[in-house]
Amino acid sequence: MRPPLFAYGTLQFPVIIEVVIGRVPAMIAATASDHEVRHIPGVQYPGLVSVPGGSASGVLIGDLSEIEWSLLDEYEDAFYSLDDIVVCSNGNARVASAYRVPLSMVSSDYWDPRLFEDRHLEVFVAEIRR
Repeated sequence: MRPPLFAYGTLQFPVIIEVVIGRVPAMIAATASDHEVRHIPGVQYPGLVSVPGGSASGVLIGDLSEIEWSLLDEYEDAFYSLDDIVVCSNGNARVASAYRVPLSMVSSDYWDPRLFEDRHLEVFVAEIRR
């Protein structure tokens, strides 16, 4: 059985995960130490990178079927690698899988989910529904 997914970017939005896998699974707030969520230049979605002392907020999504994992893999660009990391949720450390990118791919700017929601979510959802 796979560990839960740590979603830190677009997949933490219920409308997006529903478009991708066809349902909205339960989501639990989580934080990944020694990671940051940064802008990827030229796109509206972020990358998770390993940064000592950093902190990345997101959600844990469990109970994903193998078909749903396949749909998630198709949704994510090829430059993401699915890696196991340690996250903290409800005061407990646990292993989760996360789509990460190399530090060389991101800018120094943090990605803000509220800004994405306000400025880009509606258009982004329309694009992925095609």
